[in-house]
Amino acid sequence: MTTPTRKLDPKHRSRQLTEGPERAPARAYLKGIGFDDEALSKPIIGVASTWIETMPCNFGLRVLAAKVKEGIRQAGGTAKSSLIRSSSSAVVICSTVSSRSQPVIRRCPEQ
Repeated sequence: MTTPTRKLDPKHRSRQLTEGPERAPARAYLKGIGFDDEALSKPIIGVASTWIETMPCNFGLRVLAAKVKEGIRQAGGTAKSSLIRSSSSAVVICSTVSSRSQPVIRRCPEQ
């Protein structure tokens, strides 16, 4: 007995956002930020990154996210990136406060 194979629908989640008359406001919003009909016909894939210019540990993530987006486009998708919150241990260490909520002045080590 063989099991039926299911065809993969790469747009199964994007379709909920981009197709049907009830989704016209969503399409209008997406077109307002630069999507065209061709982009909306493809799966929309988000790339989340913690890139920020002020933290050495995250500085290279912008380039990495761009490469990921390039790969998504080459595979037939529409890529959009989003920045998410980032924190650095150097910032956390150098912003210690006392138990009385008064700032503790402390020299941060040079990086």
